[in-house]
Amino acid sequence: MTNPNLEPCFNWRGRYEEDHTPWDLGGAHPGLVDWMRENPANGRAALVPGCGRGHDALALSQAGWRVDALDIVDLAGETLGDSYTQIGSRFLVTNALDFDPEGSLGQGAYDLVYEHTIFCAISHEQREIFGANLARCVKPGGLLLSLLFPTNKPSDEGGPPFRATPDELATALGESFELLEDEAWVPTSGGRRWAERRLVFLRR
Repeated sequence: MTNPNLEPCFNWRGRYEEDHTPWDLGGAHPGLVDWMRENPANGRAALVPGCGRGHDALALSQAGWRVDALDIVDLAGETLGDSYTQIGSRFLVTNALDFDPEGSLGQGAYDLVYEHTIFCAISHEQREIFGANLARCVKPGGLLLSLLFPTNKPSDEGGPPFRATPDELATALGESFELLEDEAWVPTSGGRRWAERRLVFLRR
């Protein structure tokens, strides 16, 4: 059962029903695609919390990762389709804040956790909970890949719905993780108004 203290404070289903989802790129994030070219899957397990419509989870799965994708809104199943499940990947409707990788839905800790636009959707009061749960979800020696957005938006402009900076993510993760990479990610074409950063953390 979902912990009532961890219920989302935002009407995500309503946003999807209204098609007001500016964070959704309509496909896999190019920064993830770039990272996958340099990091072969080799059949390893990945977790995508807050997967939305599932574009990134599908790309990871197609690249050879065994993927568990989580979201509190049941929309990703439509995107992922049969090809996703046929290679051992799954979509689970659950709250990423209290997902237990060792519980009935999980399958043990993961080699990779990929986060994009979930950290900025978690309130500052709940980020320590999120970081502690990531420590349970990533196996020692595994990686957390974060495409953090938006990193330079003035706090007085609000959203989406909370500010997210590399320092805030590192603080939420605590001593369980070591920062390996932190670089600005610049798209080859187009791009968002606010800056993105690609961060890679090692689970100690």
